Amino acid sequence: MHIEVKDSTVEVKSGVSARTQKNYEIHEQTAYLVTPDERKRIVLSLRNGQQPYAIGRYVISPESFTVSNFGALTIGRLVLSPAVPSKAA
Repeated sequence: MHIEVKDSTVEVKSGVSARTQKNYEIHEQTAYLVTPDERKRIVLSLRNGQQPYAIGRYVISPESFTVSNFGALTIGRLVLSPAVPSKAA
């Protein structure tokens, strides 16, 4: 399993929060989750000021994973690390 970024374009959504009445911006980038059986479009949420991911192949960084108070493995904000090509490639 890996993530492929084919385009470094970032879509910015902005508005005013109905709850807090404060302005907000959401920065998103399209990528693809690739498994042996399928390829699915996903949306990556970028932190404020984060540069978009460059075109390339990535894996999910260990810092994306946390353990909940009840011991369940969870994924927080998705952080990607460049994939290291295998020696066979």
